[in-house]
Amino acid sequence: MDKNNFKNIETKVGDKYVAEAMDKNNASIGGEQSGHIIISEALPVGDGLVTFIYCLKALAFFDTTLSKFKSENIEEYPQKLVNLELSTMPEENQIKELNNIAKKLSDKYDLDGRYLIRNSGTEPLLRVLIEAKDSNSVNEFSDELVNNIKNYLFT
Repeated sequence: MDKNNFKNIETKVGDKYVAEAMDKNNASIGGEQSGHIIISEALPVGDGLVTFIYCLKALAFFDTTLSKFKSENIEEYPQKLVNLELSTMPEENQIKELNNIAKKLSDKYDLDGRYLIRNSGTEPLLRVLIEAKDSNSVNEFSDELVNNIKNYLFT
């Protein structure tokens, strides 16, 4: 994104937050990892058919194929999503403490990636997402992070 002078704005998970940030920053496109893409000139919400049409238009404009565009512009990182079933969801202050724990581990591992710890908006789950340049880092970091989260929440 940086090499093409795109500004990346991170929001809370959810189309609602993406749309709000797009409006606030006058952004033309926004989306989530789940595949929800919002193209502001077309619709104020995500729509798969609209996204598909705009992708085809972009490929035609740049006279390229999807596989060529992907290989030249997208660097994929391995990731792992751990869903922890909980009877009581952590409060905001507990999520902050879990993020402090994750930050310390991230520094310890010199993690070249990111992590996200959040309550699911639809299920009684704590979602822990880890993404890094190599799968060993993802697995080692996620194993220790999940153990630390369980220790914090259950002891």
